[in-house]
Amino acid sequence: MLSDHLTLRVNPELRQELQRKARQRDGDVTAVARRYIAMDRYPGIVFRDTAYGRSPFLAGTRLAIGNIIATYRGSSSVEQAANYFPIPVEDMTLALDYYADHLNEIDSWIDTFEEDNEREYQVWLRRQSTAATR
Repeated sequence: MLSDHLTLRVNPELRQELQRKARQRDGDVTAVARRYIAMDRYPGIVFRDTAYGRSPFLAGTRLAIGNIIATYRGSSSVEQAANYFPIPVEDMTLALDYYADHLNEIDSWIDTFEEDNEREYQVWLRRQSTAATR
């Protein structure tokens, strides 16, 4: 992905804080800025550390946006997906809005999550098979 170069003058304390956040979380000052802009653009979306890195969640819930979108794909409507969790339709719409602006990020998260689940399921099946033969 091509990017533009931007030079900013910031005070030393702000620069140090951005670099500290980058080291703690993303390793990249641009990713820190992107996350804060997303939080401002999508109030109700928060970011948490997960096994998949920093991931967007619906604020006040334990629902990752990737899980919400995966459920929506298997639903016949926004209302049906919202009722599954249950969350307000407005929260479902917020998740869909975030997804529309971050398709690649969320699709990658869903793919990785589903691959991990399949791998764990195969391990479970092998254990069940082994236990049944004893």
